[in-house]
Amino acid sequence: MLEAMLPIHHPNVELMAKFGAQFGGANTTLIMVENTEGTIYNEKFMTAYKRVADEIYFHPSVQRHLVQALTLRKTKAIVGSAGRIDINAIAWPDLPRSPTDWRTSKRREAQYPACWYRTTRGR
Repeated sequence: MLEAMLPIHHPNVELMAKFGAQFGGANTTLIMVENTEGTIYNEKFMTAYKRVADEIYFHPSVQRHLVQALTLRKTKAIVGSAGRIDINAIAWPDLPRSPTDWRTSKRREAQYPACWYRTTRGR
């Protein structure tokens, strides 16, 4: 087992032990795409975000089932109310276009915080 061969008191090994399960282990790469000019709820930022996410997802060396991003079909918002459950892709197949679409997208992401934290904030 690889862990048995690592120096347990080395700072990097301690970090991996502390945060590995939360972030997917030592073989996981997290990429944060942050809008420094406001929220993510605008076409300019989300177009750039989608481009980065697509470049990663479609890269030949990537195991696609391990990639997560707001703009992928598999990233869903699950909302239950009044005896029903709605399951919708957050920003797939297209990015929101109208102000109403952006508000709907923002509500979906607010109702599914794990998506936001895991894919955008790296938490």
